Amino acid sequence: MLKGIQKNVIMVRLTGSPCFETAYFVIRAGKREPKRGEMVKEANRIISESDPQAVKKGTRLMGRGERLMLILYGVLGGAFSVAVAWLICLLFF
Repeated sequence: MLKGIQKNVIMVRLTGSPCFETAYFVIRAGKREPKRGEMVKEANRIISESDPQAVKKGTRLMGRGERLMLILYGVLGGAFSVAVAWLICLLFF
């Protein structure tokens, strides 16, 4: 949502992108209007940051041992919680 009396908005039509058809850029107050080359560079930076494939490349999937440890911690945590609840019920009720 745009608020204010006057906002400078630049619309960039991205004809070569499979994801985006049009991009809208709202220029900060007091800043000069960027040149076309700067707009294209900024649009490419935003697209590369929001690209799911780029995010996937930077992350490491958990290995089998890590998944088993996570399951074990979950089971032990649940068992501990049930044991504490059982002891509280046994002592106070």
